[in-house]
Amino acid sequence: LAAIELNDNYNYLFVFFNLDKRYLELRNLSSGDSGRGGLNKKLVKNITINIPNNIQEQRKIGTFFNKLDDLITKQTQKVALLKQLKRGYLQKLFPQAGQTTPQLRFKGFNDEWQSKKLGDFLSIPIKEKANINSINDLITVRLNLNGVVLSDRATLSLTATNYYIRHSGQFIYGKQNFFNGAIAIIPKEFEGKATSGDVPALDIKNIDSMFLYFFVSRPTYFKNKKSMASGTGSKRIHEKTLLSFNIAVPNSLQEQQKISSLFAKLDHLIELQNHRLKLLEELKKGYLQKMFI
Repeated sequence: LAAIELNDNYNYLFVFFNLDKRYLELRNLSSGDSGRGGLNKKLVKNITINIPNNIQEQRKIGTFFNKLDDLITKQTQKVALLKQLKRGYLQKLFPQAGQTTPQLRFKGFNDEWQSKKLGDFLSIPIKEKANINSINDLITVRLNLNGVVLSDRATLSLTATNYYIRHSGQFIYGKQNFFNGAIAIIPKEFEGKATSGDVPALDIKNIDSMFLYFFVSRPTYFKNKKSMASGTGSKRIHEKTLLSFNIAVPNSLQEQQKISSLFAKLDHLIELQNHRLKLLEELKKGYLQKMFI
């Protein structure tokens, strides 16, 4: 570690040396053995920088980016707090293992929840073989509850694998990664798309579909299912195994809907605040490109 004493405007210099192109220049200057690069004092001393002669301009630039960084920090904290709030509700609005009621209830609901199997609410549909003409006909499920997306496997063989048509509103998961959060409900825009047998979709019945999704998408639920995977090599959770998993359900459909509605609103807020964070980060990136040589 080394320290450099600055005579005045550290904000400007801090921003200057955090530019992506400046980082690459410094990395190219780095020296050292065994692949461990470094900048010695001599190299640092001889670095040439671009700086406006007017100290007021330096200060304005430094202060501007300081304020922008402060906005980004506050927005990051806002997103983190919303995610923390969601985690708290996920713990309290669903029963803990071995319990029949959650810690927190909506007003007017007092009945104990019923212990059921996922097979009481999910069923394996009749297979509809798909004719695949393009990679854009295929969808997949991202890990860590990141939803359904078009497949990005450009090298995928479209003829060597059997693909099956999936429908909006179905429960979809990855056999190899259920316990890594490869879980979703297929949105409307992916109606009629297809997946292989390793990403099955199941019909939902007699339950609020989003309630079911939020129940099984709790990390405390899906991560514990890794031991249930079977097979050699890449282990999988097959449909029949999935249907045997336990789930606790309130008898009232209205209570299910209230719970799912709350989490849907929280997800919308998180998505909105994440979008604002990305806009601020893109704004900073644009100003960094335009306000420095």
